[in-house]
Amino acid sequence: MSPDDRALLQTIGRSILLDFAAVIPVVLLHGVFITLFPFSTYILLRRGLASRPTQAMLGTTLMAFLLSSLFCISTVSNSVINIREAVLNFSGILEGTSVERLNIRVPMTSSISNVTMRLMPILNDSVVIWRAWVLYPDKQWIMLVPCAFLFGTTGATIAHFVLDVRFYQFSMLNTTPGNLFKAFLTLSLGTNVTATSLIFYKLWGHLRFLRSMGIKQNFTSPAQKILIVLVESGLAYCALQLSIIVIQFVQLPTLPFSFTSSVFINFLMLMSAMYPSIVILLVNLQGSTTESFISISSTEVGKQSVQDIESASAHPASLGHLSDAVNPCKPGPGSGDPTGAANGAHD
Repeated sequence: MSPDDRALLQTIGRSILLDFAAVIPVVLLHGVFITLFPFSTYILLRRGLASRPTQAMLGTTLMAFLLSSLFCISTVSNSVINIREAVLNFSGILEGTSVERLNIRVPMTSSISNVTMRLMPILNDSVVIWRAWVLYPDKQWIMLVPCAFLFGTTGATIAHFVLDVRFYQFSMLNTTPGNLFKAFLTLSLGTNVTATSLIFYKLWGHLRFLRSMGIKQNFTSPAQKILIVLVESGLAYCALQLSIIVIQFVQLPTLPFSFTSSVFINFLMLMSAMYPSIVILLVNLQGSTTESFISISSTEVGKQSVQDIESASAHPASLGHLSDAVNPCKPGPGSGDPTGAANGAHD
């Protein structure tokens, strides 16, 4: 065997190990998703599908589950094809026909995997922008920055899809798709940082308003706990994105480093798909039954008017996911108010 053949076989073996690293988090987390999805769906169906917010939540969780399923199937299929074509059909001799078969069959499943793994974060980014948009009905110009990041993420994704075919057909050393993936991650991080910051500002404004009005709380209300949890989870997701971006830019030429990078990336993609169901379950455990995507205009706190769109009904959406939140300044649904909040609700 020539040195060139040996080097190519080592490259193929490395690729198989990296595929195996990709399969581990995908299969495990999708298994968890299969468990969570029926519970979140049941919670939404129990409320009824009369309102558009519930329909939006159900549609988003369903789409995320379908994308996760396609991603899992294509990732596993890609690994199986790699092993079968690169190992079983070589017979100890590296033939051009074997490499050709590998290059023909792998891109089909790999393209499906690449499409789904990028659509899941884009879906999340779109939802977090939508949620933040609801919180700024009179200042929607402020959403230009996260929207610009989202358009950039979508553009990088489209460009990556186009060049991904050329990446497999012409050269495995082409670095353009990898650079586009770095741009995709960076722009997605920008979307989540700006949108989550805007949502956090709403929560902070609510707490500041309570202090300025002299309203003292002896305990944190369930709704406020939900808002805090969602903001913290959004920051955690941004931290995970940032760590993956750092890994992508460092790119140490070692197998353990590549193995870790593959695991982290697929962990991020599956978590972005799972998060709508996770948030719905967390909010349900807190006892909140008020619809998400509801923007409260003004309501009464005692005898004082509060602009709840600036405060109480802030729905911080980490990862761009769906959640429910009650008005922290009003009694919940069990107190006789069927909406748990108040006037001027927006679907």
